[in-house]
Amino acid sequence: MSKFFDPTLPAPPPSLRRLVALTGVKHARKHMGTALAMKRAWAFLKEGKFVYTKIRGVAKVPVRQEALRRLLQYEPEQIRLRLVREPKNQHDPYAVQVQVTANGSKPYHIGYLSEKRAPWVATLLDEGVWVSAEMSQITGGSGNKKFGMNVLLEIDHPDLKIVSQPEMRPF
Repeated sequence: MSKFFDPTLPAPPPSLRRLVALTGVKHARKHMGTALAMKRAWAFLKEGKFVYTKIRGVAKVPVRQEALRRLLQYEPEQIRLRLVREPKNQHDPYAVQVQVTANGSKPYHIGYLSEKRAPWVATLLDEGVWVSAEMSQITGGSGNKKFGMNVLLEIDHPDLKIVSQPEMRPF
């Protein structure tokens, strides 16, 4: 029996072992030893399909603070987030930009995934794994506190388990 390859069919997602190896090796080059990087890669993927994180870079830029303040007027269902890889970012080759739209508006760069999450999410995106982001909460803004944004990432990989439902895990 001959094997048949159909280029019109989507490629199967990479195995979790491959994803851990890729993320571990990439992260080890930048920050830590290979063993620790592999351990952290497994820990990240063991969190399951749903991963919470904070958006970085929103507190230092006044126009981003204003954008977050304006987002408060919309219902959560009207706000959409998009993750965009920035492999040529001069500060971090694993940078993942977060863009926001409200009611179909033009996408606005609101910040970045944290350095803790970005290498893992960047590798998933680079390998063709679908990772979506949903706004969980806009924080701060009262008194002299700066605004921030918490997001829920959903990783669409058939081998990942649902460890906890998003609504069951408070921020």
